[in-house]
Amino acid sequence: MHDWKNEIREALSQLDLPPLREADIVEELGQYLEDRYEDLLLQGYTEDEAVQQTLSEFRQSEMIRDLRRLERTYSEPIGLGQEPRSDQTAGLWDDLRYAFRTLLRQPGLALIVIVTMGLGIGVNTTIFSTLQLLAFRPFDFPNQQRLVAVWERQR
Repeated sequence: MHDWKNEIREALSQLDLPPLREADIVEELGQYLEDRYEDLLLQGYTEDEAVQQTLSEFRQSEMIRDLRRLERTYSEPIGLGQEPRSDQTAGLWDDLRYAFRTLLRQPGLALIVIVTMGLGIGVNTTIFSTLQLLAFRPFDFPNQQRLVAVWERQR
C-alpha cells in the first residue's frame, strides 16, 4: 500500500485551499489512486510498475486542472457585512439561484414545471388522504370489543 497523500498535496499546493477543503480532496483522491493501484495489481503489474503507472496517470490527468478551475469559480470573496456561508448552504443557494434564472429565461417551461408539480402534489395528497381514511383508520363499529376474526384451515 503506497502513501499517495504527499503527491496529492504537492499537486494541490498551488491552489491555496483552506485546510479542511484540502484534507477532503486529499482523502478522496488518495482513495481514487489506491483503487487504481489495486486495479493495476490485479491486471498483473508488479508493485513498482503499478505505483509508477498510477502516478503517471495522476500527473497526466485533468483532475488538478479541473480542481483549479472549480476553486476559482466557486471561491467568491466575502463582502463587508456578509457572513461566510458553509459549503452546504453555499451550494444550495447557488443551485436555487441557477434554477430560478433558468425558469425565468424559459417561462413556458416554468409554467409546465409548476403545473406538473402542482398536479403531482395534489394527486399524492388525495391518494394518501383516501388511504388513511379507508385503510389506516379503524372502522367505527358499536361494541368493537365484541368483533371476532374467523379463520379456517384446509388440510
